[in-house]
Amino acid sequence: MLDLVKINRNRGISLSTIGSGRGNLNDYMMEQMADSGNGNYSYIDSFLEAKKVLSDELIATFKPQVTRILCVVVLYS
Repeated sequence: MLDLVKINRNRGISLSTIGSGRGNLNDYMMEQMADSGNGNYSYIDSFLEAKKVLSDELIATFKPQVTRILCVVVLYS
């Protein structure tokens, strides 16, 4: 999976990862993916943190030349 992230990074596509919830979260892998994709890793553990990460920080990371954005949200219960 990291190879795919690196290939896309070299094509100008960055990857940021966001973790939430409890239990089965693999912080190390999430950080590794974000680092390999020239992105950021964030962990959301409260509504206030979600607002900060999903609005303020996310908007600040977009580059002016971005023409398309893909956002994938995976929720585990």
